[in-house]
Amino acid sequence: MTKTIRKAFLMLTIVAFFGVLGINKQNVNAQTPDQASTLPITGQWGDRIHFDRPDNETRWYKFTVASDGILTMNMLTYSSDAVNYVLYNEELTSDYEIDDNELQLGSETSPKAAKCDVALVKGTYYLKFKLTSGGDFATSDIKMKNSFKKINTNSGNAGSFDSPKDLKIGQKIVGIVSKVNKQNWFRFTVKKKTILQFKAKTFCKEFFTYDFKNADGQYVHNGSNELQNASESSPSSAIQYYTFEKGTYYLVFNDYNNGSGGNGGRYELSLNNLKKTKITKAKKTRKNKAVLHWSKVEGAYGYEVRYGTSKNKLKKLTTDKTYATLTKIMKKKKYFVKVRAYRSFSDDGDYYTGWTTYKKI
Repeated sequence: MTKTIRKAFLMLTIVAFFGVLGINKQNVNAQTPDQASTLPITGQWGDRIHFDRPDNETRWYKFTVASDGILTMNMLTYSSDAVNYVLYNEELTSDYEIDDNELQLGSETSPKAAKCDVALVKGTYYLKFKLTSGGDFATSDIKMKNSFKKINTNSGNAGSFDSPKDLKIGQKIVGIVSKVNKQNWFRFTVKKKTILQFKAKTFCKEFFTYDFKNADGQYVHNGSNELQNASESSPSSAIQYYTFEKGTYYLVFNDYNNGSGGNGGRYELSLNNLKKTKITKAKKTRKNKAVLHWSKVEGAYGYEVRYGTSKNKLKKLTTDKTYATLTKIMKKKKYFVKVRAYRSFSDDGDYYTGWTTYKKI
């Protein structure tokens, strides 16, 4: 057998070997961003991808997501030699280390499984895979199954003090903190001294924090403002109450882990006024008494009841219950009753909600 024939036979053998393994030969030349293959996001397992050193140790992929959401990557690795992957923005000016981004410790008979969820805002990205361990002749094979879940956000992806999203009191925000926008900034205005309820939920394993700043960028309400690890089925929740003087403020929502490999995730938040209560029962009883019931107000310390035969001359009663018994009620007289909730400010005094409408008994 001549030398030329032996060389041709060897090449055919290699091609046949790779074909049996199902290795994706289409990506063999994707060694640079300009050669990047399109990342398949189909929810189906793709062909095996082969890495070897020194000629075939890098793969570049490019992909676009048309909305904010979560990219889920399921991967199998068939070698003990490690392959890691890094996310880049479209301009290739920033790279984002992904948490748990190393694939290794698999074998042909027992491939190692890995899963990674990465929060992304609408845009175009690159993924770079690289063989990172082993000697001069290290090899590895992987398979991928990628899917993308759209999240209908209204956070505006506002990422700085200079370009915040205006937040209305009572408005529910759905957003993501991602590899690209590691903070979301919201601006809100308080017209008079008040107490606001901060309510939030997170749905991923990341460790989220939030802070309030005034118009000068200085922190207010410093403390343990954080939400711990969570999941879609078991979200982490926070409800806190803060006193604000008249003025303009900023709410900053952060993925605490994002600077050190965190992958971001979905959240919901709102700033709310304390709600008014509602009278649910008002009835005279025997022995010159009346029974009054009202709905519970979340966050209230107590309730103030006013009642009397004239709206201009009312008696006052305070309680931390959601009911009261009114005494010295004259049977043949008509009484006017109203209720409001209150909560103490963090410094001094009390904050009151609006009154209920008058109830006649």
